[in-house]
Amino acid sequence: MNTHFRIAHLSDLHLTEKDSDRRLEPKLPGNRLQGMNKSFAELLNSDKIRNSDIILVTGDVTDKGELPAWKNFDKILREAGVRDRTHIVIGNHDICGVDAFFRLSDRRRLRAFDVSRLKRSLSEIGFRHDYPWVEILREDIALFGIDSNNAGNAGSHDNAIGRIGKFQLEALARLLRKHRDIPIKIVALHHSPNMPERATQVRRKGTADPEWVRYTHEIPQEDRWALRYMALTHGVRLMVHGHLHEDEDRRVNGIRIIGAPSSTQPVTEGARFFFQFNRYDVVKTDANSYRINREVCRVNLT
Repeated sequence: MNTHFRIAHLSDLHLTEKDSDRRLEPKLPGNRLQGMNKSFAELLNSDKIRNSDIILVTGDVTDKGELPAWKNFDKILREAGVRDRTHIVIGNHDICGVDAFFRLSDRRRLRAFDVSRLKRSLSEIGFRHDYPWVEILREDIALFGIDSNNAGNAGSHDNAIGRIGKFQLEALARLLRKHRDIPIKIVALHHSPNMPERATQVRRKGTADPEWVRYTHEIPQEDRWALRYMALTHGVRLMVHGHLHEDEDRRVNGIRIIGAPSSTQPVTEGARFFFQFNRYDVVKTDANSYRINREVCRVNLT
């Protein structure tokens, strides 16, 4: 058995129908990002991704959940020759009506429309839409996927709110128990299972998010606690997410939680800019021991 298994972790691609389309959310006020499809295609040609065993995208693959954007995702993967080793979990932009500010007239019907549209799109390009799921990446590594979205919202004002739900948590517990003998378990979801507390944010960034930001970007407390307790009791080694468009690596209750920035949004340092993603190297050190090394990969694109 190879002692190394490498996972490229991308997130929040926000792909669109045409590359000239601008992302719904601004990169900066008044400056909506475009060209995400081109950036994603170029990223896939980087050595760090091509040399990875799998590619994992933690949600917001598309910007508005439209079928043409999903087809672009599939086309770009196939042209890069990495389609068969790519895994995704969906994000709120993939399923919810973010282009409508209020949709309160018939919320239940519109939620059902969002769900059916997503299932049709994923079925057409051959990606799974059942949650939770598990992929046995190697006999000693299992990847678990969770849907942390609301399965459709009233509109863009509550689109970012996450939720897992007791039925999905119960199903996840059964999957974790079924695969309890696999030593390396990784859980992937879109929303953050634990945003840093306000004091931690101030220490790291000099400022703290307003309460409304925490409310609309973090999984509710009861779901967070249940998920982390379940992960702890079943020996989950790593939880990875996106959604916040921020680089994060921390431990909570003994569980390592890593958040990825938007992989198609340039990170700037002075006059320089680059695109960023994470890569994890699962290393088997001896018969019963493993470690997970994280590498922050920065790529300069044309």
